[in-house]
Amino acid sequence: MEQATIEKVWQIKGLLFKNEDYHLALDLEDSTHRVLMRYIIVHPDSVPYQKGMEIGYDQEDFVVYTHKEDAKQSLYSVA
Repeated sequence: MEQATIEKVWQIKGLLFKNEDYHLALDLEDSTHRVLMRYIIVHPDSVPYQKGMEIGYDQEDFVVYTHKEDAKQSLYSVA
């Protein structure tokens, strides 16, 4: 059985990118939008990271955490 995991993501303009796709987030950065490191909890039934040719999560589909410890507390309080 798959379990929920905490993933480090890069947040910009309502999108979330996995760590290995940091360069995609950087491509969207400009003087008013900066890339931020965040954490999310990904469940087995979460929306897919890649849909066809599109890569990235929509920020609206996840609770975004600033600190990994906050994500851990949330994950363990649900478990």
